[in-house]
Amino acid sequence: MRETSPAILAEFIKILRETGNVSISAKACGYTRVNFYNHKTKNPEFAKAWEDAYEESMDKLEFEAVRRAKHGVEEAMMFQGRQVGVRRVYSDRMLEFLLTGGRPEKYAHRFRGEITGKGGSPLVPEVSILETARRVAFILTQASAMKVTVEASPSETIELVPEKDEKDAVH
Repeated sequence: MRETSPAILAEFIKILRETGNVSISAKACGYTRVNFYNHKTKNPEFAKAWEDAYEESMDKLEFEAVRRAKHGVEEAMMFQGRQVGVRRVYSDRMLEFLLTGGRPEKYAHRFRGEITGKGGSPLVPEVSILETARRVAFILTQASAMKVTVEASPSETIELVPEKDEKDAVH
């Protein structure tokens, strides 16, 4: 890790607080973002300053989002390449995002329904434990008959070999 002075670390935090962007902040300081991520991992005080700066930058973005949703922004009105006026444009979409984030219990989009199989039957049929055991036993019997090797764990392998029966013996 390239040595980074406390002044450079402080400058990075200052720029991160304004931009909320690690790459831009690192480049402005003449370093790579990896350098600052390394410092963040090894220096708890720097990591705390980083988180605080990032949160502050997000607070600024949120403030701007609220401003645009509530008060709008002025937009030039153009006609034949010339500005003929100004109009205020509000962001209904931003307002929707803010309400959904702030009061998800009221504004979040939800799907309420039930998914069923044909005729309302369950997609996965309910099976008794006895029926499940019977099916597993059948699968193991079939695997054994085919001399299937099963990996039980990364260090253990089980070979399913059918038992010799008197009927299987060659006379």
